[in-house]
Amino acid sequence: MKSLLVLAISTLSVLGSAQVGPIQQFLSGAQIPSIVPHDSLSFSADSGAAFVATATAVQNYLANGKIDTCIISEFGSVVGAYKGSLNGSETQLEGIDQSNGGLGIKERLVFMTDQSGKDSVVDYYENSSGSSFDLVFRLSFTYNSANEVDLITISAKIGTQYIPVGFQEFYYANNLLDSIFYTISQSQNGDGYLLHHYSPTVAGKLIKSQMYEDLDNDGEKDLAQEIYYRHNLQNQITAVVQLNADPNTLVLSLEGELRYDVHKNSSIGIKEKVSKTLSVFPNPATNFIVVNSQEEEFSHYEILNIIGEPVAQGSFTSRIDVSQFNAGVYILNLKGAKKPLSLKFKKL
Repeated sequence: MKSLLVLAISTLSVLGSAQVGPIQQFLSGAQIPSIVPHDSLSFSADSGAAFVATATAVQNYLANGKIDTCIISEFGSVVGAYKGSLNGSETQLEGIDQSNGGLGIKERLVFMTDQSGKDSVVDYYENSSGSSFDLVFRLSFTYNSANEVDLITISAKIGTQYIPVGFQEFYYANNLLDSIFYTISQSQNGDGYLLHHYSPTVAGKLIKSQMYEDLDNDGEKDLAQEIYYRHNLQNQITAVVQLNADPNTLVLSLEGELRYDVHKNSSIGIKEKVSKTLSVFPNPATNFIVVNSQEEEFSHYEILNIIGEPVAQGSFTSRIDVSQFNAGVYILNLKGAKKPLSLKFKKL
């Protein structure tokens, strides 16, 4: 349990298959702003031209942006597989046991959202006995007045009570995530902080992060990690390069590089429930989208960003203004007399 709790609360950590797994993906989404929409991740212990992927994750998404299917491989062999399902405000992601031919479920993640669609609770269960699931830890989210993540509390279930074992506190400056302070009660070096550094010339472009912990137990915080980011032309993060400090010498050396990619013809792999008579154009869009429906009638629409946050909603109209949206991929949910339908579109 200790290692899972440390993974859940720690800040950025490039650790092969652990880094491309659903838990760390979810937390990285909160810790790193402006990650490019992607349907695959790959990790290498080398960087740049020497990059050779040793761990990969390929996935599809549900309509709310949570993972639907995810296949994790190391050195070409499948080491993990996940299947998601959506039920109202709750999303369940189950990890399939690879040791018995994929016949059992070894772990379960349950994501719960509040009335506004923001993440409120994430529960992690393990099937250690083979017959029942035990709750290992819970992540609880609180938000500030600007609807930004303010605090993540990590709790372990002991008996019938949830006992806090760690925290992540988020601080903002000029509408940007500035730093994260964290405490891990089950870790020898129990606390630390992460500082984000942004470009002085390009607004909102994250160029470097530095993590500080007391590595040598002298009571002083040491530079434990230095993280650099690669970007595309839209200033979205496409890769994370991490250097770790040796706890004895405090010298930084390359730990690895994590890349975010799109492998499915510029699609992020969202599985859609669509009609053959329903379409949206122009796609990609610049200022507006038009919903072309030959049969279905809709009463309301909702637009989600790639991480499942609602960005627009209202009474249905065939022409919808998207001019104020940031560049990226969005999910349009349509509701009417029949079953809800979803379409995805790209905003330039």
